[in-house]
Amino acid sequence: MTLGAYLKTQRELKELKVKDIADRLDVSSSYVSQLEKGASFPSKKQLSSLAKTYGVKEEELVKCWAESKIHQVGIATEYRFDIRDIGDKRVTEMAKKLEEGLDEFKKTVNHNGHDFESEFIQVPVFDNIAEGDIEKSYQLTQDLIALPKRAVIKGHRFFSIRIGKIKFEEAGIIDGDIAIFDRDAKIANGDIVLAKTPSGVMIMYYHPRGDRLEIKPERKELKRMYRFKEIPILGRLVYHVKKY
Repeated sequence: MTLGAYLKTQRELKELKVKDIADRLDVSSSYVSQLEKGASFPSKKQLSSLAKTYGVKEEELVKCWAESKIHQVGIATEYRFDIRDIGDKRVTEMAKKLEEGLDEFKKTVNHNGHDFESEFIQVPVFDNIAEGDIEKSYQLTQDLIALPKRAVIKGHRFFSIRIGKIKFEEAGIIDGDIAIFDRDAKIANGDIVLAKTPSGVMIMYYHPRGDRLEIKPERKELKRMYRFKEIPILGRLVYHVKKY
């Protein structure tokens, strides 16, 4: 059984909702759904917290993780593996070696044979901004998205958010999308930015009014105007990846 299928089965047996798991892990519901569908894959280090959250034995998760990793690598490299006659320990060892090998492969070439590192940058994908702190969030994510270097400004710092807890429906930025931000971009009136507000991190339009920032569209939990020092801007939206 794949890791995602196992997690979904265990959640349903315990009569838990996707949101229940998301709240316990402090991630978005869309991320949990992606885990259970196999669209997102956790690192081995994350299995301990997943085991506690789903209420299962960690060794069972490790076994499913290893089998899923072998399957994942098999698809990526067009190899096929028969793991029915391999012991659990051997499966885990095999998965680790395959993961290391695939990571090295990805660092050097993409599927067209081009030099990956010279043509792309890897941007972290956050499910949330921990306490509004970008640097702290880097330590809590394993997911990356690749951007062509020709599509970004050299020397600028980028990060992205998997839309779930943080969203901006007024601009069509909704659950499942990925919003990519530039921390060093110049910001102009009307741009979409990620800001740290008294009510938490949120995506909003940038409307400066003298030494203040006007909140548009207006939100019940926020004042209409704030001084800039009260609302640090974390980055400007540069790309929006839609999920269909």
